[in-house]
Amino acid sequence: MISVRVELGGPFRERFGHWHALTLGEGATIGDGLKRIGVNEDLYIVVVRNSERAELSDILKDGDTVVAFPPVGGG
Repeated sequence: MISVRVELGGPFRERFGHWHALTLGEGATIGDGLKRIGVNEDLYIVVVRNSERAELSDILKDGDTVVAFPPVGGG
């Protein structure tokens, strides 16, 4: 088992909560962790793991911190 922290930004924070401490099985992906808290992979998501850009298919490691948020537009 691994323990990770998932933080959410923007509208995700309002809908799913600010942050979550999760315990997941070995081999769990970022997408698996987000699904656990209700964030559907069908949403367009920007993901950062330990301060580096990541993909939903990346395997999590014990102690990782993941930040997920919808893309920000502007101009």
